[in-house]
Amino acid sequence: MNKIALVYGPTGGSTEKVAKLITEKFGKDKIDLIPVKEITTEKWLSYDNLICGTATIGDDTWDQTFRKDDWSNFFPELLNLDLKHQTIACFGLGDHITYSAHFVDGLGKLVKILEDRGVKTIGRVDVKDYEFSHSEATDGNQFVGLPVDEDFESDKTNGRVLNWLSLIQPEFNK
Repeated sequence: MNKIALVYGPTGGSTEKVAKLITEKFGKDKIDLIPVKEITTEKWLSYDNLICGTATIGDDTWDQTFRKDDWSNFFPELLNLDLKHQTIACFGLGDHITYSAHFVDGLGKLVKILEDRGVKTIGRVDVKDYEFSHSEATDGNQFVGLPVDEDFESDKTNGRVLNWLSLIQPEFNK
């Protein structure tokens, strides 16, 4: 299996913490850990398999039409690419208590952009193990990736990551 890029943002918080956990559990020798603010189009396209991680969208950003964060700065680059050769699994951080009506919406937005570019996304997770009122990251009874709540359910993160990795690792080997 070729190396996998784990592209995440922002740096310095829970998203980076979970990105490092995924890298450790998957195998450091199998993953290149890259902050999204450091990725280039050429580097992105050099990978067939990627894992992408994003933070939740906070209250202060709901009224803005275009967020200025690490991912939104890279989105214009992605919009011009044909990514049909790539397989991507995504995870998103969220707070199911404070933002129950917008739980891991950032994950949903990221996956939509990637799927619109032709990406094969993997790693869907059943909603039954989560409490929330609404999420843009759901498709039927599944999340489009792995939701992680480090604010109120950090005790579940390790188990959720391990279960998710057992789903996505075989898909990357195809």
